[in-house]
Formats: sequence, C-alpha cells, structure tokens
Amino acid sequence: MRKAEDWLSALQSVVNGFDVTQHAITNHRFRNTPEGIECRAYLAAEHIIFNDPETNFATPDETAFVIGEYTNVYCPSNTGWKICKSKLVTRYSKGNVGLFAIAGERAAKL
Repeated sequence: MRKAEDWLSALQSVVNGFDVTQHAITNHRFRNTPEGIECRAYLAAEHIIFNDPETNFATPDETAFVIGEYTNVYCPSNTGWKICKSKLVTRYSKGNVGLFAIAGERAAKL
C-alpha cells in the first residue's frame, strides 16, 4: 500500500488531465486492524477527454471506464481521521485506455 500523499500525487498526475471524471465509490466495508481502521470499497470510474471541448457528448473513443476496489487505512490525527495508506486494485477497464497517457501529458502541463 502507498502512503496517502504518494497516492494523491499519482492520481493528480493523471486525473487532472481529463476534461471530466466521475467516480462512484460504494459498498464501504470497515474493520479494525493493527494499522488502523481499514475500509474496502468498490470503484466505478469514468474518464473523458473530449475531441471537441465545446460539446458535452462523449464518443466511445473519448471515454475510459475502470472498475476496481479501494483498500484504505484510516489513522487518527490531531484534526480527525486521515487516510494513511491507500491501494487500488483494477478488476477491469474498457474504452480507450490510451486516454490515461494523454491525460498524464496534459496534467504535466498544468
């Protein structure tokens, strides 16, 4: 598992390059572990880069969809509970997964 700061940085280096993303995180399951409170949850995430940014209609070539499962560990801090570790296991993806490389290039320019 990665530290939360490393995971956030990795996500932002790609996700920030998409025109639109929508992430649904569901079925949260918690348990107490020696590391902290562990939460496992399902992910369904759609990512879009429009060929024509003036439209809000995405073709199949403009979308990438990911299904997976997050495992996060929450640790107490002075300001409340924080994610101290995070891991994503991708179960499958469909669509134009090449968009992730394009999004990474776009995010690097921000």
